[in-house]
Amino acid sequence: MRIPPLTFALVITASGLAAQGSAPVRVVPVVAPVASSVDTLIRQLKALAPVAGTSADVHELTLRRGTAVFELQTGKLYPLTPIGGRTVALLYVGSGRYTATAPDLVERGMLARALDHGDSAIDATFHSAAFVFADSTWEEVSHAVTFGPDPAKPSQSTIDHLVDVIGGIDHTYFPVGVMGALLNGERSGYFYAFIEPDAGRPLGLEIDPDAVESESILRKPALAGRGSGMDDLADFAVPGSPSGYPKATTRTDAISGYTMDLDLPESGGSLAFNARTDLIVVPDGPIGPWIPLYLDGNLLGDSASVGGQPTSVWKIKDHAVLWARLDRRLASGDTARVRLWYHGRLIDRFGDWFLVDPTSSWYPVPTDGRNYATFDVTFHTPDQYPILSVGQRTDSTPEPGHMLRTRWVLDTPIRNAAFNIGVFKESQLTAPGVPPVTFLYSDHAIKYVLADGESFVVTPDRKERANVGTDIQNALKFFTSVYGGPPVEQFYAGPIPYPEGVAFPGMIDLSMSTFEGGNEKGFDQFFRAHEVSHQWWGIGVDYRSYRDQWLSEGLASFSGLWFMQTGFHDTKLYFDYLDRYRDDIVSVADAGPVAVGGRTSTEKHPSGYQTLIYEKGAWMAHMIRILMLDLRTMNEDGFTKMMQDYYQTYHGRRASTADFQHVVERHIGIPMDWFFREYYEGIALPDYQTAWKAEHQADGSYTVHLRVTASGVPADFENYIPVAIDLGGSRTAHLRMHVIGPSGTMDVPGMPGEPKTVKFNDLDGVLAASWKNVGW
Repeated sequence: MRIPPLTFALVITASGLAAQGSAPVRVVPVVAPVASSVDTLIRQLKALAPVAGTSADVHELTLRRGTAVFELQTGKLYPLTPIGGRTVALLYVGSGRYTATAPDLVERGMLARALDHGDSAIDATFHSAAFVFADSTWEEVSHAVTFGPDPAKPSQSTIDHLVDVIGGIDHTYFPVGVMGALLNGERSGYFYAFIEPDAGRPLGLEIDPDAVESESILRKPALAGRGSGMDDLADFAVPGSPSGYPKATTRTDAISGYTMDLDLPESGGSLAFNARTDLIVVPDGPIGPWIPLYLDGNLLGDSASVGGQPTSVWKIKDHAVLWARLDRRLASGDTARVRLWYHGRLIDRFGDWFLVDPTSSWYPVPTDGRNYATFDVTFHTPDQYPILSVGQRTDSTPEPGHMLRTRWVLDTPIRNAAFNIGVFKESQLTAPGVPPVTFLYSDHAIKYVLADGESFVVTPDRKERANVGTDIQNALKFFTSVYGGPPVEQFYAGPIPYPEGVAFPGMIDLSMSTFEGGNEKGFDQFFRAHEVSHQWWGIGVDYRSYRDQWLSEGLASFSGLWFMQTGFHDTKLYFDYLDRYRDDIVSVADAGPVAVGGRTSTEKHPSGYQTLIYEKGAWMAHMIRILMLDLRTMNEDGFTKMMQDYYQTYHGRRASTADFQHVVERHIGIPMDWFFREYYEGIALPDYQTAWKAEHQADGSYTVHLRVTASGVPADFENYIPVAIDLGGSRTAHLRMHVIGPSGTMDVPGMPGEPKTVKFNDLDGVLAASWKNVGW
């Protein structure tokens, strides 16, 4: 495990585990808490300022943090206001140089595209910088320079900008890494730098040793206002970091189980939200006594207890972090039982619709956002509003005041839970070979208001409602046949008044627009099947990190297309969608590779994530499907067996792209590193020129000469291009042309007739920017 330079953190290895490849146990030295409460710490961070009359002259002082270097050449260092007697921040004014780069090609490519000057590294001179830290920076600096009296007062500007970017618009969103370290008195190795360069936008660096991707190179957005934060130009783990998935704390305040009691009475024309939640906290490393949890910004924290004894809790409106104080600092494997009370306006009502954002954190979740836990949830709701949730409904009992108590239990740990409530009607759908479906629907219209202010009314259609239920059942049946048995025994589906769909274990929320009908041919079938397929991809087999999210969304989009193709018996429609996807992909290709997940949405390409993770991810699955197709018989059993193997191998687990690659290679019988290097880690798309000619042979047969040239891609770009040779009389020869590098040729002898046409990239087997047939 990597420890940032010049910190006091220690590394020990658990006896008997190192030989098995386990990550080292990280021991974080504890000094003393710097603040008695969260409010106190926030006030002190907001009030950071130079210590009056104190500075140090600096000549050639170098700070190395991770892969970054800060050269403080000639200037002055000012300690900022101590917090709890501990110096945690510095201001530098003078000449300096900041250099940083990433250790891998993917992230260096992200840097090069973001910087727009072709260099894959930061190299900037600066005139001022501010640093916040929970490492040994103060000890290092105070040993290197001498602080003494200085009557001059430096500008507060750089410090204010630092507080703006790390404190958010209201200066309360300070990073969990620094807040936790200071509240708990840790020397955690956390470090944040804010740089005012001589030219260009402010730059920064964040090092959080509690994250696997512990280093982030930062820059302020071009159109950023006050409190807008910084963009990540590159995120990466450095050699020696612990194994695991990126951006996940290695000292997780993991929650093994939730027991919730939720009271949702009618209030002010909508539903109130009052919650009592019991958490079982089982960390995999030392944490506390203060722990952070995410909770929706609309909710307020009321009180908390640990082991039955009252404790401190901090949660304010419009702030998504809740801080709770345990009764002690927990070691790895310790257990704490925490009870939280909270309430707020989580549910809005418009007409006959309740708006419950399906992505909201309506219960406290660990800061990695990907915790697995069991759920035991009891709802108290008005009896005229049906409710769905994850798990098995084990109780449905009338209560006084026209209320209904329902209890939903899930003993298998899952990553996220949800509920849906509304003025719904309920029906039960059953079909052979698939789980029974509890289907909610509404006959009431809803007005959509989009982010740009545009609005439109969706009016459900009764005939389309029947189609929704049929598609859900048929999708469950289809995916069971091609991927394997469904991962749930009971399935729930219902509408939401949002222009999106969301899937949860055993449950899907579908946009009300899909109940209206009238969308372009195939889209509703695709959309419904996409959400159903998440029971296999994203839930049945979870993705390892945000870098592997295409294994959820890309495979779900491919599954939706495959279902649409099968349901309509319309292969042309399937390829029409792929063609549209290709045009989208080409238009945003420089946003980044699939390997950086959501970070493909950039200032230049805000739709990058949707296009590259969903659509390019679907194209990757399609390419593998065609590559595994038996061209002699057009049988695709090889592909379905591979997908079934992947599902069965990783069911109930998180899989990485490398895991998926290994399964593909096991079935396809060739190395696939070239494919994932080009289409997962790379952004280049080839422009292909193709040519062919037929040569008549003495024995009456024909030899077909094929040629392909590629441009716009690396010199070693590789592909297996499917080719169809039309020989007339309903005879077609199918083959694959293996091309490596800028050009390739292939001779196909023994054709029994003169070719009429030759189609390169048959079945759209290769994603490319363009194909152009040229003369031989």
